[in-house]
Amino acid sequence: MVTRVLASPPDLLPGRATIVGTDSFIRLFDKKSGEEHFRRLVTNVPEVGDLLVSSVGIGTHTGHETDEVDAEYRHAITRAIELGINIIDTSVSFRSMRSERAVGWALAEAVARGMITRDQIVVCTKGGYLTFECDRPAYNLNPHQWIDNTYFRRGIIESWSDVVGDCHCIAPKFLKNQVERSRRNLGLETIDVYYIHNPEEQLNGVSRGEFNARMEAAFKALEEETAAGHITCYGVSTWKGFRVPPQDRQYLSLDDLVTIARSVGGADHHFRVAMVPFNLYMRETAEVANQWVEDEQKTIYAHGKKHFDLDSFLGAAKHYGIQVIASAVLGQGKLTGYVGEIIRDHNLPVQVLHCIADLGDGATDAQCAMQFARTTPGIITAMAGMRHHFHVDENAEVIKRIATYQYHPNLNIDPFSWSYGN
Repeated sequence: MVTRVLASPPDLLPGRATIVGTDSFIRLFDKKSGEEHFRRLVTNVPEVGDLLVSSVGIGTHTGHETDEVDAEYRHAITRAIELGINIIDTSVSFRSMRSERAVGWALAEAVARGMITRDQIVVCTKGGYLTFECDRPAYNLNPHQWIDNTYFRRGIIESWSDVVGDCHCIAPKFLKNQVERSRRNLGLETIDVYYIHNPEEQLNGVSRGEFNARMEAAFKALEEETAAGHITCYGVSTWKGFRVPPQDRQYLSLDDLVTIARSVGGADHHFRVAMVPFNLYMRETAEVANQWVEDEQKTIYAHGKKHFDLDSFLGAAKHYGIQVIASAVLGQGKLTGYVGEIIRDHNLPVQVLHCIADLGDGATDAQCAMQFARTTPGIITAMAGMRHHFHVDENAEVIKRIATYQYHPNLNIDPFSWSYGN
């Protein structure tokens, strides 16, 4: 079978998600969703207001670069919206831009059918990795030659010193180019949340001082994109950065990032969101005190000498007003209880199942994992990749349940004592 190049939607949908639009989406599900299924995402953009987002989100990371997978995502996104999910996550690098284009087509079709309006749906995407086009021209070229043709000769990247590991760049011109690519792929006039994708990758190749300088330039570029109306707000999507101890090379300091955002955007900066992996197995962002947080009261008592205390990442995010979206809440499929497309008996430990309240005895592993993440204090949305409509149906069942935040006791599970992913 010949796989066609998935084109971008022909036109950019005008507008963006707003408080008025997302509130109207909520009203469609008043009697279909449990308490606190929808949460507030502060944008710091007065004309937009605070967005109201679902506690379950749909991601688009996995799958082959084929027409079949594109169609699966379009169907899954449509189904997710029908069931009360109004936040979608993707990236320019997912499936060589095909995931963004699949999202764009799904939204364009839903708007054309009158199923939704643009202002009801929150779309998040990312940039930072050098990525191939949908038709993969690099297969017939030396990858460095393709990068040179695509980015260097066009002046998008000025020097190889801006690229870490031959794959990662956060230079201002490059990020602005990636925002424009994503807008075209998605067919959207405005992207609601734009992340720098895994900024900690830069620390594999540059000093921390140089990293902070690069992040300052990147945040300045994204503030300019916000002012231009190309994005509403921005953030960072990380894998290791907020989970590791301060001495780790790839450690990210939220205090440093907020300080940088304030330096380029003032008190009303638009660095508002962080995406971090969080699930039953990966709980570091909630349980490990690895972030230095300024105690303003103690600073006052010390006559202006700043005083810092250690807190978890989620605690630090609350302190600095950064909203947190959890990724990999199903452990990239390992917490679902599935073998292929066949569901099996519970693979989760009994003590885990017992700590997930309000789901009942018939809940699947995936539903337990989803409920755990979305009810953890500090998480506004639990994001999971969903390519098949039956996964959407299964995961969305938790929407009917109460989503009130609850402090889960430390599970005290030896990660080697149960079969994660077997």
